[in-house]
Amino acid sequence: MLKLQSFVLFFYACVFSYPIVAQDNLIVNGDFEDLQPNVNLKTTFKPSQILAGWREVAAGEVGYMHPQCGIYKPTQSPLGIQTPQSGQGYVFAKVAGVPFGQYGDINRYYLQTKLKTPLKANETYKLVFYVSFSDVAKVAIENIDVFFFDKPIQKMGDAPKTLYKPEESSRGNALDLLEMKASTKLKNKLGIITDSEGWVAIEHEFTAKGGEEFMVVGNFEIEGRLQKELFTDRKQQWNWQDSYYFFDNFSLVATNLSNNSLQTIAHFAQNNEIELQDVLFETNKATLTASKIPQLDTLATVLAQNPSVEVMIEGHTDNQGDSLHNLQLSLARAIAVKDYLVQKGISPTRMKTVGFGSTRAILPNTTAKGRQRNRRVVIRKTRKK
Repeated sequence: MLKLQSFVLFFYACVFSYPIVAQDNLIVNGDFEDLQPNVNLKTTFKPSQILAGWREVAAGEVGYMHPQCGIYKPTQSPLGIQTPQSGQGYVFAKVAGVPFGQYGDINRYYLQTKLKTPLKANETYKLVFYVSFSDVAKVAIENIDVFFFDKPIQKMGDAPKTLYKPEESSRGNALDLLEMKASTKLKNKLGIITDSEGWVAIEHEFTAKGGEEFMVVGNFEIEGRLQKELFTDRKQQWNWQDSYYFFDNFSLVATNLSNNSLQTIAHFAQNNEIELQDVLFETNKATLTASKIPQLDTLATVLAQNPSVEVMIEGHTDNQGDSLHNLQLSLARAIAVKDYLVQKGISPTRMKTVGFGSTRAILPNTTAKGRQRNRRVVIRKTRKK
């Protein structure tokens, strides 16, 4: 298998062929926009009652923020406010608490989801998600971590510490982890996250042990080793010293080369171009979606391996809406792709951008399928020295 992958990477370097295969996000409802049917957002905020694919571990201060929610709205909430990283909603969780006053609370809460398929042994995966520190929280922490398990966390609530592995448990709502056989823990490497203005991307690339099917997000550090920073000048409800974070846009994709990828190499070798469908972007926006960024990561690797290659990045749209707006949007999307590749170390002098709007349709815009096909970014190899 390793020899085959090495051959494929060598072939990439020779022909500059990037396989665009739809990389499936293994996390269900990673953007928190898919709600359960007939849910009343004004009467509940529990993820298990609102969101498809997600549930809380230990009911309490973990929930969903949405413009239609009764208490927890992105623009008005006792736990702080923040614009969603994308879409309309996101989740919040208290990840740590320090007793401060009569009703101090050391409990912390977790989010859990079941993956679409179990992780495969020795396969590599990339996890990306976004967090933002609440603008009213008094405690910022480093320990926003992720655990993958072979079975769901069932036991919720406090229990004697003898039941738990000390390095994987926490005071308040300790998790019963002794029966977990397949587990992979990913620790945040960014340090204490204090950004309340925007969203911080947390990225992990890791090799699975195999069999992990459930992902749990939260603070797993024991109280004495918790890395934190206090913000005593903030006014928090009930005068507690608690740590609240917002979460949005989870993506987990396999990064190993697939058989489908191998089948597309010859096509790109002959045509010297790469077509990225509009799934890279939200509708009518030029912001890259987290679930498709791994495609550009692979492209950056290919460009880094081929320093003599220069490319033209073309943006295209369908014919819906104003033609001038579509022209500007197509260019903005091309520039967004270029900017991301520059962040990955590719020289901007090797890349040019152009927007064609809806002027170069591949299929008629009379059907939804045709319009989707026409919304794309094309990367063409322009010169090889």
